[in-house]
Amino acid sequence: MTSADSPQRGDVWLVNFDPTVSTEIRKIRPVVVISSNNIGILPIKLVAPIIDWKDWYAGNLWQSIWMI
Repeated sequence: MTSADSPQRGDVWLVNFDPTVSTEIRKIRPVVVISSNNIGILPIKLVAPIIDWKDWYAGNLWQSIWMI
């Protein structure tokens, strides 16, 4: 992590995903920040949870592309 106040692209942070919507998992997970550091002035970041690999992900391009 670079700074507690400023997540930067490529940083790994722990995020509490509670509250959630529907069947999403409610817990603290590691995420990687994928937003550009230069997008707008709002303090909003796009993140992707870091999860372990499951064989059934191979059939889903949107899940397996992250492993390339």
